[in-house]
Amino acid sequence: ADAVSETNIGLQQGAKAAIGAVLTHQIVDFDLRVSAIMSAIFLLGGMCLALNERRVESSRPTRLERWSRAFLPLLAVALIPGAVWFSATSGVTRRVAEDVEKEYRDLVLQDQNHARWRRCRELRDEALSLRRQAVEAATFDADAWLELAGSYMNSMTMDTIMEQQALNCLRAAERLRPFSFIPKLQLASFYMRRNMLGDLEKARQAYAAAAARYPLHPGIHLWIGDALLLQN
Repeated sequence: ADAVSETNIGLQQGAKAAIGAVLTHQIVDFDLRVSAIMSAIFLLGGMCLALNERRVESSRPTRLERWSRAFLPLLAVALIPGAVWFSATSGVTRRVAEDVEKEYRDLVLQDQNHARWRRCRELRDEALSLRRQAVEAATFDADAWLELAGSYMNSMTMDTIMEQQALNCLRAAERLRPFSFIPKLQLASFYMRRNMLGDLEKARQAYAAAAARYPLHPGIHLWIGDALLLQN
């Protein structure tokens, strides 16, 4: 019985450590809107609960054991918004926006006339509206900000105001995920598209910041070289 109990304790602590590792890595990479990640977290949580039920309770539980009993309920409460509410609002809106943007891209590739041009503008405005709604539903989600920035940048008629709005979105995403290289790559791409001397230097700096976060990514170093070559 003691051997079984010790095994259960080890498995339970391992499952808790795995949940903590996933949540910590989410700061940089993982997306909690992905159903596979959420399912894995809840599966590990269920394992913790099941193993805890099988443990032989001591007559005087330690302070750590008393605190650990509240871990699963608190974790469930914390994950309900990410698993249910945000997926039902921001996630659904973003999927609709993706369909609208696909129709917009397909229409842009066709020969333009007045009717198609007007339809392109309608689709662009609809996509931007949906992306804004997605951001409002999950303002802490860096991916939603990046997608809104991409919607601004992919517009056929990106004016100065839209450029500034795209830049604001990219900076918001960078603040939300300061340890991730992805927002910095998107910011560098934005500066490269503007293709002005000062912006090319900003692009190089953004690529360098991304490389500092992900030094083993070979493409980032090539893009740094591109930015340097375009300046000369």
